[in-house]
Amino acid sequence: MSGHGFRALLRAVGSLWFAAVLLVLMLFAMACATVYETMHGSEQAREIFYRAWWFQGLLAIFGLNVLASILLRLPLHRKHVGFLITHLSLLCVLVGAYVTHVYGIDGQVGIAEGQTVDQFRDTEHEALILTRTGGDHPIALDLDRRVFGGFEAAALDPPPALKTKDFRIEVLRYLPDAEPATDVVASGDARLPAAVEVALTSPDGGFDAWVIGDQGATLGTRRVALRVATTPEELDGLLAPTSRPAGGATVKVATNGQTFEIPLQQALAGSVPIGETGYSLHVLRYMPHAMVGKDRKITNASDRPVNPAIELEITGHNLTDHRVAFAKFPGFRHGDNQIKDMDVTFVTAADTAALAPIEVIVAPDGKLYARFTTGGAPAAATPLPLGTAIDTPWPSTKLVVRRFLSHARQEWKMKPVVPVREKRTEAVRIRLVLGGHTEEAWIAKYSPQQVNVGQDRYTLIYSDRSLPLGFSLRLDRFTITTYPGTGRPRTFESRITVQDSAGKRDYLISMNNPAKVGRYHLYQSSYKFAGSQRISYLSVSWDPGQPIVFAGYFGLMGGMLVVIGTRASEQRQQKKRGAALAAGATETEVAA
Repeated sequence: MSGHGFRALLRAVGSLWFAAVLLVLMLFAMACATVYETMHGSEQAREIFYRAWWFQGLLAIFGLNVLASILLRLPLHRKHVGFLITHLSLLCVLVGAYVTHVYGIDGQVGIAEGQTVDQFRDTEHEALILTRTGGDHPIALDLDRRVFGGFEAAALDPPPALKTKDFRIEVLRYLPDAEPATDVVASGDARLPAAVEVALTSPDGGFDAWVIGDQGATLGTRRVALRVATTPEELDGLLAPTSRPAGGATVKVATNGQTFEIPLQQALAGSVPIGETGYSLHVLRYMPHAMVGKDRKITNASDRPVNPAIELEITGHNLTDHRVAFAKFPGFRHGDNQIKDMDVTFVTAADTAALAPIEVIVAPDGKLYARFTTGGAPAAATPLPLGTAIDTPWPSTKLVVRRFLSHARQEWKMKPVVPVREKRTEAVRIRLVLGGHTEEAWIAKYSPQQVNVGQDRYTLIYSDRSLPLGFSLRLDRFTITTYPGTGRPRTFESRITVQDSAGKRDYLISMNNPAKVGRYHLYQSSYKFAGSQRISYLSVSWDPGQPIVFAGYFGLMGGMLVVIGTRASEQRQQKKRGAALAAGATETEVAA
């Protein structure tokens, strides 16, 4: 480019009208961001507007405009001093903001009374932290902030990965906002129940749900139950419209090649000898609808015979054995099982009474049938081919089974939430590979997830990156002051002790009284109660661009004062020149 062409480009870039256009665009963007923030929160406004590439680009172009306007005035004269100081100060503010954006740290530390910490969470950077139970220190995989922490769902290809000599961990998917849900997947475990995905279309709308084992499900206003026949005889009984075979419930005990049957009512009444084995059996409680809770304790959910089970005790030969036996899952073991050569089976009477107006019946060969109950009378079962909608007794209502799984398990997952909420829950899908074992799992942010791979157990946390403080921090006391006569907090403060190479120092941090420790500023941000403990949250901030920005602000004020002074001096000179010319002096004399 010729010197004339470069000069013309410089004049265009550094022109006042171009600066005005840029300022109008930035003001318009900030106005839109303000409106957006009131609707969606400050976090989304910051990511979508202020951290967006186009807004950063506007700031960079504005910096070029300021620089070009300086170059256009070279060589500078004395009257340009104020202009130069002002424009260099603008560049200083932009450079300081850039330094803060790239190198600044904005984090948080949560600490309970009496606790000491030496690290904090860097809320501007994401990480996946893995700890093996009983293993070494945690290791972390840093995640790209442009993807993780953003507001767009992403399937990662190739996925970010962390590999060691023992395992490999990959991040497969990111969700900016999600909520817990369950999915039903096929399982090779024969102890798990069957499941069908059913759909019902009616004038009231369309409904679909999974029916797992004897749990049942509700589609619209109608209940759907699942019946599984394991033998042809049992199928015949289920297919008959009014078949209700009877029979007493018994407890079968098999040991040393012998089988003993004990009536349930007799075992509930007290201890019953198990033949001549020297052992006795006592059924402690009967549970018609047994469920295994999160703490692995057995509870009864209802009086309906959905999942019959018994809790029993076997005593003898100085042994006491507690067990739980499930009628529909005879292979499932729960309890002490100290007596290894003794198997206990709970056998209940078959009950095919229609517990729901719609029953899906599974034959031993996998064929499906449907039986409908209207007016209290169950009809004969009809074939229900997989994927084919059939008519029901109700007008304009059809039933279809979309999928059938002979053995199914419920898998926890995270379901996307659209649009993203202001208080969102981020989540990632990970794959952990160890030797020949592979395990995938969803992890919600800040919620530790246990993953078993082979014989090893890992704890995974999707969280913010941890950084060292450079000193230890102990919370001595956390105080909350309320408004008189109310329980509403007026102020809260943390009294802390800091220890580093210089010794120990005490600080009092409140909402309007931060503390400067090392290079970090500590601010009182929030608190929460965890049982009887009070946890104080302190914001941790380091702004390396702040001195540069402040220097720019002072320079702007100084430069504007110089410009005002220069303009006033020029006006005084012009008045003197006009007065001299009016008195008859020549231009040469005025200039001298």
